[in-house]
Amino acid sequence: RLELYDVPDAFITRLESTGEVVRSVTLDAPVSGFVTMKDVFEGQQIEPAMVLFTITDLSRVWVKANFYEYEANVLHLGAKAAVTLPYDASTRLRGRIAYIDPTLNTDTRTLEVRFEFPNSGMALKPGMFANVELETEAVEGIMIPDSALMDTGERQVVFVSAGDGVFEPREVQVGTRAGGKAQILAGVAEGEEVVIRANFLLDSESRLRAAISGIGAGGHEHGAGP
Repeated sequence: RLELYDVPDAFITRLESTGEVVRSVTLDAPVSGFVTMKDVFEGQQIEPAMVLFTITDLSRVWVKANFYEYEANVLHLGAKAAVTLPYDASTRLRGRIAYIDPTLNTDTRTLEVRFEFPNSGMALKPGMFANVELETEAVEGIMIPDSALMDTGERQVVFVSAGDGVFEPREVQVGTRAGGKAQILAGVAEGEEVVIRANFLLDSESRLRAAISGIGAGGHEHGAGP
C-alpha cells in the first residue's frame, strides 16, 4: 500500500527493519521542474484527488505567435523558426512549429501557431513577449519595404506615386515577409514608386481615411504629400 502511495523505498525498508512508526514522510516529486502552484499549508487536511503542488518543466517551452491569413501558405508542421527577445537581441533560440490552429480568428484575421523551443538557460519565461522569425525558402518577385504597407484591418494598402507630388492608395496582395521586406503578389508593378513610410501623411487624417475607403468603392482619392 505504501508503494502505491509513492512512499520512497528507503522509508519502507527502514520501517520493515526497525518496526518504528514515523509520522513524517518525505515524498519525492516524480519529475523535475519549478513549483508554479502551491495550494497546501501545514496542518491542512488532505482529501483524495486534491492538487497540492503544480510542478512545471521549463526545459522546453511553447511560444505562441499570430500570423495573418495571407501568410498561411508558408505555415506547416515542423517548419523552423528562431525566437529573439526584445530585451536581449543577442539571445536567439531555434525551434519548430508544433501546432497550427485549424480555425482563423475572425476579429484579427490571424492564425495562432505554437512553436516549441529548448529553454536550457531559462531565457524564456511564461508570460514573456518574444519575436518569432519563421524561416522560409527564398522567393523571387516584386519586393517593397515592409514599412510601406498600411494595414486597414480589412486590406493591405500602399501609396503609389502618380507623379507631380500626387500619390494614390493601392490595394495590394502580400506574400512573404522577411528581413524588413514584403513580397507583393498583386497591386504594384515593377518600377512603380511607393511611399516607404507607413505613417505617410496626406493633408489630414480624414482625407487619408477617405482615400483608403475609396478603394472599396472602385475609385481613387488623390492627395498631395508633405
